[in-house]
Amino acid sequence: MIIVVPVAIAAIACLMMARAFPRRDHEDMQPIQTAPTDFDARLERVAQAVDVIASELERISENQRTLTRVLAEQKPVEKRIAGG
Repeated sequence: MIIVVPVAIAAIACLMMARAFPRRDHEDMQPIQTAPTDFDARLERVAQAVDVIASELERISENQRTLTRVLAEQKPVEKRIAGG
């Protein structure tokens, strides 16, 4: 799970960099101006979504660490049944 967030961020960064380079027409090699008008707003929404995903993953991993610690501190089932 720890690898998922950096991979997602790297993928989004690569996609944004790929879109930053202008597309070229093969015939006249002039850049095509097709950038959406609301690009900044969309980019901001993507950044917010990545932040929310990162915080949720951190919350899940913290809960997993806590559960693992609690389970490790419990007595084994055989000792509890035997009265130990």
